[in-house]
Amino acid sequence: MMDDRPFVVERVEPGRFRLSGELDIGTVPLLGQAVADDGPVRGDLVLDLRDLTFIDSTGVRGLISLADGLDPEGVVVLAAPGPTIARVFDLMGLARHPRLRVEAAS
Repeated sequence: MMDDRPFVVERVEPGRFRLSGELDIGTVPLLGQAVADDGPVRGDLVLDLRDLTFIDSTGVRGLISLADGLDPEGVVVLAAPGPTIARVFDLMGLARHPRLRVEAAS
């Protein structure tokens, strides 16, 4: 899927990021680098996905990789995914992954 908007990872606070645009094979490294640049995550890593417009299988694998790299007590919280992104997560069974937690928008 092609979107005119670039992929952006915005650090909101330590361990919390807002993603916008498309998370795919070309942008997963940007997410990984932003999280690495933030330093070790203590506890949960929160990704606000309300502005994420597209994710492919490489993007999903990137999220799983982030989760697997956290300390044993932490999970990746996939917060507020839009309906399209939430549907991909549902189809791929991400809610069953022990290190990922999908939280609907409130």
